[in-house]
Amino acid sequence: MEINWRPQAQEALYGIYRFYSVKNQKAAERIINAILEAVDKLSIFPKMAPVEDMLSGLANEYRSMVVRRLFKVIYFINESTDEIVVVTIFDCRQNPSKLRRSILKKRV
Repeated sequence: MEINWRPQAQEALYGIYRFYSVKNQKAAERIINAILEAVDKLSIFPKMAPVEDMLSGLANEYRSMVVRRLFKVIYFINESTDEIVVVTIFDCRQNPSKLRRSILKKRV
């Protein structure tokens, strides 16, 4: 399956890099690489992550994959186009209700 990154997910990834690179460039690169490697695995095992309970009842069946215990990669599988759509990367230290609001706000 092909992986499609939505702009919100790309912005989140870049924001994570900017935040960590100020203090430690190598750490920022390791975090970003860990996220990218995890997402790459989805093309082989698209249903490897559980359905995200916080996003139940929405139009798509969103799944979340935790990376480094700090970040959740939020995605859904579009069967009709045979692609995985990465919607956002959520910092797990935030209030969980913010996740649902951010998804609804972007109408993904």
